[in-house]
Amino acid sequence: MTVIGLSSLYAQNWRLIKPAYPTKDAFVAGYSVTDFGAKGDGITDDTESFQKGLNSLTNVGPSKVNGGILFVPAGKYVIKGNLNIPKGVTIRGEWKKPEKGQPIEGTILMAYAGRGDENATPLITMEPAAGVMDLAIWYPEQTPDNIVPYPASIVMLSLIHILRAHETGRNLVCRLLLEKKNKKSKKNGSGE
Repeated sequence: MTVIGLSSLYAQNWRLIKPAYPTKDAFVAGYSVTDFGAKGDGITDDTESFQKGLNSLTNVGPSKVNGGILFVPAGKYVIKGNLNIPKGVTIRGEWKKPEKGQPIEGTILMAYAGRGDENATPLITMEPAAGVMDLAIWYPEQTPDNIVPYPASIVMLSLIHILRAHETGRNLVCRLLLEKKNKKSKKNGSGE
């Protein structure tokens, strides 16, 4: 991977990333997870470093803009919790096409959370317009001779889910106001 620094815009450290493995493009990232202490050594829990990096790309600058890329260099990143990718933010790693009989190379998220509970919180929850690119997810505690359920690896909240939640809340408020009005009408004897 080659990193070429660009001038700082707001708080990010924008840089041009040329991935270590063949890809169709180079890209600009606001931060690297290593800026937030991620080790990628296959031992250290990097969950908090990832979430800090993701959150740092929200409400940026005077106009409170959301978005950007959080770069994840090649390595094995232990994730013992869950990650929320905010609106407009992408996690992008370094990916190499797997070759038969060879170990996986590149950016690998080692997932541990939710073992044994397929209904637990997903490993990654993406808000609208969020993304995940060029990485592998591995469940190190999952073995061929003892298959155990895990929750979904990645779930995207759609705008429909958010609107439904908002609509449900609004309908609840309207229903409560209507019930209050009906109780008041009955109390006053109007029956309306």
